[in-house]
Amino acid sequence: MSEAKYLLQKIAFLDAEINSLIREHESVKSTLLKATDYSNEPVATTKRNTSEDKLIKLADKSSDIDLKIDELVDFKITMGNHINQLEDERHRVILREHYINGLSFCEISDILGYTERHLHRIHGEALLAFQNVLKDVS
Repeated sequence: MSEAKYLLQKIAFLDAEINSLIREHESVKSTLLKATDYSNEPVATTKRNTSEDKLIKLADKSSDIDLKIDELVDFKITMGNHINQLEDERHRVILREHYINGLSFCEISDILGYTERHLHRIHGEALLAFQNVLKDVS
């Protein structure tokens, strides 16, 4: 796999990882809310209670997700800037719609009025052109 395609596909993997982390966070939160019985908790104490510890861990998990989202946004902006350097507007549209916006080739072919086969051919050209942009940037 070319470096260009790998970097562009990294967007989808980061997005999938974030979605997975969010689902994990929601699952843990749901479990915590079901399992937490506040009736036995002391009203005021100087020592932190276990419920508070669990909520802090949950907040830390939210912070981790926020960091991943920041990474994804920065990476999308960087890749978008590289895509903008392509001369052919078809290449820019296809790479942006597929890798940054997550559209399928079928959806893009409908938007552009191309057959999927023709779109795949142009996509191959776009990846080669993008690889050259990456070489120029390095």
